[in-house]
Parts: sequence; C-alpha cells; structure tokens
Amino acid sequence: LNDPLRLRAVSPQHYAVRGTPSDCVIMAVRRLLPDKPDLILSGVNSGTNIADDISYSGTIAGAIEGTLLGIPSIALSQGYEYSAGERVVPWATAEALAPAIIGKLLAFGFPRGVFYNVNFPNVSPAKIKGTAITVQGELSHGLHVEERRDGRNLPYYWLMYRRQQGKLTPGSDDAAIAANMVSVTPLRLDMTARDLTDPLRHHFSRESG
Repeated sequence: LNDPLRLRAVSPQHYAVRGTPSDCVIMAVRRLLPDKPDLILSGVNSGTNIADDISYSGTIAGAIEGTLLGIPSIALSQGYEYSAGERVVPWATAEALAPAIIGKLLAFGFPRGVFYNVNFPNVSPAKIKGTAITVQGELSHGLHVEERRDGRNLPYYWLMYRRQQGKLTPGSDDAAIAANMVSVTPLRLDMTARDLTDPLRHHFSRESG
C-alpha cells in the first residue's frame, strides 16, 4: 500500500501493471474500463492452486477481488514440471479445455459471493481423464526458513517450501489433479465457520454468566 502502481500500455487493449493480480483487477475496473466487465479470468497461472495453497495464491486473490466488486470471476491454474532445471508448462491443456469449462460455469451462474477455482493437471490434453467438481483439499505445511550470510556476514533469509502431500481425500481438488482430471472448485468469500457460531456463543454466555 506504500508503493505506487505503475500502469503500462503494451499494445491495444493490453496493459501491464507493476503490482499483484488484485491490483490488476482494481486498475482494470476502476481506471481502464468504462463499465464493469462481464467476467474476470485470473490466470492462467503457471502452477496449480489447490488445497491449502489457495490461501497464498495471488491468482485466487485476483478472483476474490473481482467477486468483491460484484463481477463473475474464475481463477485458472495449470500444473507444470521442471525438466533440466527449467519450468515446462503444458499450456496447450488449459488452452484446449478452458473455453468449454468457462462456458459451462457461465451457463450455471455465479451465486453472490461465490467464484470458481479451475486447475489443470500437468499432462497433455489427450491424457485428461475428465472434469471433477471438487472440494478444497489439505496439504501438510512444508514452509521453513533458511538463514544465509551475505558478503558482510549479515544474515538474510529464504522462505523454503517443500510440499508434503498428505493422504488424498476423495472428491478433493488435489485428488482430482493426481488422477489427471481438471478440478473445478466453487469457493465462497464468507469464511465463517457457521457450525461453530452457536457453540461459541453458548460458551461465551456460560463463561460470562
């Protein structure tokens, strides 16, 4: 919030923003477009955004921003692998399959406060086994901090992420990706744990009484 946003015109109807995906959505809606768009597509990101990873995802945040603005929004992400030290992304998979999925989601509709998270596995289009409607999965937290020293012997730190795949839950997004299926997960802005509101209210009333 303390740094200015830089907007650059790349070509007609193409712009670059030096900021986050959420910043891109805000700049597009509040600055560039004369009216609200009919749809926001955040992505396609290189790398899946599934399970607990959605909490960190800028791609998801772009779709959240669009939903907050009252615009139908979809986050899209494509799995990839490293080969010879380089990232190899099978963009053809998302390119081939996304249009039909987006069309079906538009036909189904976007309930208030809901957006969709679409993930494509790291395989070619011919190896896709289908499309699954999923729930958010769960990963074991693999983030740790590695300390190093610079040329002046001052410490600096890298956040190191070593994903630890836990047990796959049937019907989850990570299970679908592991089975070479496209995952479509409906997500809601409201993160309230509604099953706990009454027990928590009762607990506080009992403690205060």
